[in-house]
Amino acid sequence: MRASSAAFGRSFGSRRPGRDASRCPNPSQRRGVSDAWNGQTLDLTGPESIDYATVAAEIGKQLGREVIYVPVSPRAAGEAVLKATGDVWHARTVEEFAIASSAGFGDFTTDNVAKLTGHAPRSIRDFVRDELTRAVTPPEPASLAPD
Repeated sequence: MRASSAAFGRSFGSRRPGRDASRCPNPSQRRGVSDAWNGQTLDLTGPESIDYATVAAEIGKQLGREVIYVPVSPRAAGEAVLKATGDVWHARTVEEFAIASSAGFGDFTTDNVAKLTGHAPRSIRDFVRDELTRAVTPPEPASLAPD
């Protein structure tokens, strides 16, 4: 994953409007948009290599209900993409990536998140707690009592 494209969006190294590091108030944000990463390929991972069953179990634990991981074969994944998009190249890419992933490609961790942000990556438990549960939890009703 190129830090100047897929990891952060497009062309942060070009300092286009809205992406100028001087406009980032947080030092860790400035680190991530630094030109120091141009031309590098960085794999961004969590602190541990986990499988989808672990992800499903953690989501279920945090939501207080069972979430089951249902494995999908590489061929079925490719066929689903083809049916949804009609794009043969995209379908083949999804199938090939699923085959590689099933064989252990991507079963590693890096310290690149810490290098880019200055902070350790979050565990799946912390990620689900911080992001997913907040997204699916309805907000508290507003009080109608006067201040």
